[in-house]
Amino acid sequence: MCLVYKRTVTFLFLVIAANLLEAKLQRVGYSYGGYYFEKFTRSTLRSFEIDVSLFAEPYDAAGYIKADSHFLFIVDAMWHRIIYLKGVPEDSINTWTKSIGKLGSGTYEFNTPHGIGIDNNHVIYVCDTDNRRIVKLAINGDALQWLDTFGAGFLMAPYDLAVSGNSIYVVDAGNNKVLRFGKDGTLQCMYAGSGVGALLTPKGIAVYADYLYITDTGNRRIVLLKDYGTSIGFVRAQTIDVGLDRLYLDIEVDTTGCVYLADAMQNKIVKFSKGLEHYLYSFGSYGTNINQFIHPKGLLLADTLIGVIENWGEQSGFQVYKSVVNLIYAKVQPNVVDVTVRDCDIAFVVDEYSMLKVTIANKTIWEGYVSPGVEYTTTWNGKDASGKLCLPGTYAIEFRNDIGRLIGSINVIVKGTIKSGVLAQNEHWTEQGEPYVLVKQIDRKCGIATLAGGAGSFHSQCRVSFCYLTKDNLWI
Repeated sequence: MCLVYKRTVTFLFLVIAANLLEAKLQRVGYSYGGYYFEKFTRSTLRSFEIDVSLFAEPYDAAGYIKADSHFLFIVDAMWHRIIYLKGVPEDSINTWTKSIGKLGSGTYEFNTPHGIGIDNNHVIYVCDTDNRRIVKLAINGDALQWLDTFGAGFLMAPYDLAVSGNSIYVVDAGNNKVLRFGKDGTLQCMYAGSGVGALLTPKGIAVYADYLYITDTGNRRIVLLKDYGTSIGFVRAQTIDVGLDRLYLDIEVDTTGCVYLADAMQNKIVKFSKGLEHYLYSFGSYGTNINQFIHPKGLLLADTLIGVIENWGEQSGFQVYKSVVNLIYAKVQPNVVDVTVRDCDIAFVVDEYSMLKVTIANKTIWEGYVSPGVEYTTTWNGKDASGKLCLPGTYAIEFRNDIGRLIGSINVIVKGTIKSGVLAQNEHWTEQGEPYVLVKQIDRKCGIATLAGGAGSFHSQCRVSFCYLTKDNLWI
């Protein structure tokens, strides 16, 4: 059996504020068996008659989507196994939960596994921590197939890994090192560190481009490293409110380069900007209610979804949140624009790091990464996606995040008067109605239409002054 994500509807609150709003995470629930629930726990398993014996201590997870199916792989450190789940968008007989593994050092055996990752070919890599090796697996139908192992002789206590391109990066909590392997298991280079760059019991790793983020657990900090190709070097470190009881575990990086960190002792999810340059916020507290955690230790990021693995219990286990981007300020000037004369200017501010796309009349007029509290500007030239001037009317300028969700919109009015059909003889057009757009067929027997003030004239025989011609429309 498997639990399937159900994305809840986000209601947009547009707030015009001088100060930056604190970014928030919003919990996403699950649907299964015709029911909707918000957490995956021991109690949840029992309520749906799923075999609770499959789960002892979920520690880390990774997943992927193939066709209509969602696959999730969870390491169970206490019972030395891998739990794997398959789900489909709607409940069906193809939905299941299984596990493989037992305590040992042979094939299909593990000893306290922790980190897990997946490459682009859907090969699964597992940190088999106390066996001092990395295990390679692959999904084959409904079975998890053992492929190979590597790292023996180099690793002391591999705790987490990250897959990037053709490289497998591993943090070794026993050797206080970061090692880079090829997919074939060949050791390519390693980072041991010294001085300010020395690591102490590192337990988490995430990769963004050629930068590596390490949870340097023993030193209670995050370390930023850079992969230079032939070597890995220290860049900087960032400590968060150092305390004796603080324990950082898993770390992940989203599509914008922002860093999420599971703080097991403080029961929070902490977020930094790309490159650890800015502390953004901490989220959560101790408890079993919404926005609360019981010692989170594993993270899983997929698009804007953030999976959080807690201590496994009756009321705690696995929760999913999503990063919510709010439009806190947007304006258009002028908001009534004559597109035959000038463009309109658009300014906007959001409260979260994200990819953003701004569209109007099916045309993208701005796209890129945005930072919270920064005003961005763009212009619209009055044309649609095909390059035609838009007809007079009201148009929505829409702001969408990196997965296409609408986070806000504002309207702009294209000034003008539409004329079609038969023009009356000696019809008088006033300056207040400018510009005029002639659409479809204009009766050639209509006579003459004049613009007030003598700026131009139109009839079936004369030349038109100050006009804009598109495929179907004539602007005057």
